[in-house]
Amino acid sequence: MRMLLLLLVVPLAACAKHTTSVVEGQTPVRETDAAIRRGLAWLAAHHDVGRGRFDAKGFMKHDRETDRCDGAGNPLYDVGVTGLATLAFLAAGHTDRGTAEENPHAKSVRQALRFLIEVQDPEGCFGHRRTVAFMYNHAIATLAMCEAYGRTRNPRYLKPAQDGIAFILAAQNPGAGWRYEPRGRESDTSVTAWCVSALDAARRSGLAVPPQAFADAVAWVDKMTDPNSGRVGYNYPGGSSARYEAVHVRFPAERTDAMTAAGMWIRFLADAGEGDAIAKGTKLCLKNPPAWGEGTTDVYYWYFGTLAFSRIGGEACRAWNAKLLEAVGPKQLTGGARAGSWDPIDPWGLHEGGRIYMTAMLTLCLEEAGR
Repeated sequence: MRMLLLLLVVPLAACAKHTTSVVEGQTPVRETDAAIRRGLAWLAAHHDVGRGRFDAKGFMKHDRETDRCDGAGNPLYDVGVTGLATLAFLAAGHTDRGTAEENPHAKSVRQALRFLIEVQDPEGCFGHRRTVAFMYNHAIATLAMCEAYGRTRNPRYLKPAQDGIAFILAAQNPGAGWRYEPRGRESDTSVTAWCVSALDAARRSGLAVPPQAFADAVAWVDKMTDPNSGRVGYNYPGGSSARYEAVHVRFPAERTDAMTAAGMWIRFLADAGEGDAIAKGTKLCLKNPPAWGEGTTDVYYWYFGTLAFSRIGGEACRAWNAKLLEAVGPKQLTGGARAGSWDPIDPWGLHEGGRIYMTAMLTLCLEEAGR
């Protein structure tokens, strides 16, 4: 039954090329599998299991005083990074069930989901609304709750998932997508991608989602797509990704095709994954593949790119995944408190999500590329 549920709720991506490493006295293991295990182990070791949250700013309190991680994030995004870490565990097959021997991360998953349920308000919104970008927190938490319900059928997660989806549906701008305020008359491709991901997880888990919600999201992406280049804009056609002013110089928005990748993913989830827009988007992203370096590291882009290429498949998917593994693998840290994590040196990890965000997102990338 567990494998059946996994097949029902996880989009397959069988295009990745894997490398192996041989440890003396052991059988060969895939490098991606080992990196995923290390990433999950680091997340588990820095989880506030008692409270259930992943503490974006203070996670290093779990380290020894003589060996503490850096990379604090913004505590306003604890709900979002808790959702991302939960998704990373779920994607590796770790639910809230099983003994410690069978599932060493069951307690982390169970407590993280409990935290998300506790911070859901009567309107169905996960987390507070004190940050302008609270819809990110909500959409990611809803995605995690829907995935948890789909994988376990645990009734404890059904109502929180349904209520979270209801909030997303009520927040959508008619004929378009989502942004920072529910029905605020403005949309952007980034928030829309997370909301559509949550709706897709709900639909795959058996929850009712009106088809019009997907159709309206595609209408927004169509509006944001430059017909000549295929580039998808953040909030105007063919435009660049968003950046905080503090990081724009270090991480130029024109060096990423994150919104194009997110736009393709939205199209695939809405069963609109064919045609000229996908062909042009594929070409753009392959010209700008994952590459770790100053100004080029962008795990948000890599996450949606890896998801999109999992649907594109074939040689294009293999080429993208090869570049992803080449960029990510050598940068996973070894030794000390940071072992298994990645340094938060991208536009959203640097000041917002921190090391929790960076490690959860890259673990998710490897999990998708490694299917």
